[in-house]
Amino acid sequence: MQISIAGYSFHGLVNVGAMNIFGYLETCRYRYHLQTADIWAGLMGRDANAYLQDEAIDRVVEAVRERGLTVVNYHADGCHVWEDDADKRKAHHELAERHIVAAEKLGARTVRIDTGGHDRHWSSQQFDTIVAQYTAWAKRAKDAGYRIGPETH
Repeated sequence: MQISIAGYSFHGLVNVGAMNIFGYLETCRYRYHLQTADIWAGLMGRDANAYLQDEAIDRVVEAVRERGLTVVNYHADGCHVWEDDADKRKAHHELAERHIVAAEKLGARTVRIDTGGHDRHWSSQQFDTIVAQYTAWAKRAKDAGYRIGPETH
């Protein structure tokens, strides 16, 4: 049986500075004796511009490799597909693309990105935008050998 522990499970420890991506990977491998990791981007820091740099991702890739872990999921945060403001939507799309590149470098088998939207129901425009984006991402993921899907809150 293969199991993993969602990185978001440690968000409380992250918020008080008691856990980061490297502590999470150590915990998965050596405390819980797992062979898998479910990486929440928040484990890598608060500044996506810093932790999504090639050098930073390369350090995480090396840490995953050193511990013999498989990244079964990468949970991108802060990059909703839908935002009401078009400029925010564009910025979120650019951030999502950077997260996807990071997930691909990490060899993630699945990637989750939040759909966005603040209302209980999506308008036709919101729905069509979300579906079109996930359709494009799903093709990219299929071609690269992983899966990508939505998350909602």
